Amino acid sequence: MKVLSSERQELIDALVAETAMGGITAGLLEKDEHLTDALRALFALQLDGMSLVFCGGTSLSKAHGLIERMSEDADLKIVLLLSSEPLSRTQIRKRLSTLKTTVSETLTSIGLVEDKSMARALNENRYFCSEWSYARQYDSIASLRPHLQIELTARSPVLDTVTCQIGSLADHLAERKDKTFAVPTVAVAETIAEKVLSFLRRYAQHRAGLLQQDWDSALVRHIYDVHCVYRHQADIVAIAAEAFPKLVAGDQNEFGSQFPDFAAAALPVLSGALRQASADTTIQVEYTRNLIPLIYGNEAPEFTEAFDSFNAVAMSLLATLQNQHADGR
Repeated sequence: MKVLSSERQELIDALVAETAMGGITAGLLEKDEHLTDALRALFALQLDGMSLVFCGGTSLSKAHGLIERMSEDADLKIVLLLSSEPLSRTQIRKRLSTLKTTVSETLTSIGLVEDKSMARALNENRYFCSEWSYARQYDSIASLRPHLQIELTARSPVLDTVTCQIGSLADHLAERKDKTFAVPTVAVAETIAEKVLSFLRRYAQHRAGLLQQDWDSALVRHIYDVHCVYRHQADIVAIAAEAFPKLVAGDQNEFGSQFPDFAAAALPVLSGALRQASADTTIQVEYTRNLIPLIYGNEAPEFTEAFDSFNAVAMSLLATLQNQHADGR
C-alpha cells in the first residue's frame, strides 16, 4: 500500500511545526501528497480519442490558488475528441469502459488500494467514481475522509480551458516551485457557474425527495468556494453568466428524467432552492461542522458572510435564465 517516503514525512513534520497557518495538519498534508501523486499519474496518461481536464473545487485550490480548503476528492472531465466519423453509442461506452479500467490500473500501479465495494459507474460509464486508500502515517481530522475519491465525468467544458501548474500543498508551502506539473484546467468562471448550479439543483432535488443517493452534507463547500472567488474576482461573474445557460441545459439533459420539474422549468426550481437554502438551519450547521475544519488558511468566513456572496452570484446567474425566458428562447 502506498506510503509516504521518509523525506516527505520530514517535510510535513517541519511544515506543521513552522507554519503560521493554524488549519494545517499533518493528516491534511499527507492526504494531499497522495492526491497529487494520483493526479500526476492520471495526467501523464496517453489516451486514445480522449483527454482529461482538471475541474471542481480541487482545481480552485491546487491550480488557480483561489481557495484554502482541503478537497474531499478530485474531479476530472473526460473530453471525447472529435473524429472524422462520429462514434456510435456502443463505441463511446466501450471507450469509456476502457478508460475506467485504465484509471484503476494506473492508481493501483502507484500503490493506492481501491475499495471496489464503493466503485460507481452511471450513464453508460459517462460518470464513474472510485475510492482509494493509502497507508496513513498521521491521524486525520474527523471531517476529512481518510481516503481519496476520484470522480470522472464525460462532459466537455463550455468555456476555453487554461493550462495551470499544480503540485502538492507541502511543496507550495515550502516554496518548491520546481515540483509542479502542467494540467489542462476548467476556467474559474465555469467552475463557479457549475458550483452554483450543482448546489441549487441537488438541494432542490433533495427537498423534492428525488435524489438517487443520500444528501451530501459536504456540499456546502460550494458556498465557501463561490464566496472566495467572488471576494477576489467579483468581475468573473459576468463571464460565468455566459456559461450558465449552457450548463443548465446540460444538467436538464442529464438529470431531467430524475427531476421532471427541473427539466420543464429550471428557473423556478433553482430560484426556490436558493430561497429555501438561505433559511435552512441544517445547511448552516453543515457549513460549520463539515466545511470550516477543512480550511487551512487564515480566513474562515462565517456562514452568513459566505452565503451572502453565494446568493449575489446565484442571483446574477439565474437572471440569465430569466432573460432567456423573456426572449422566448
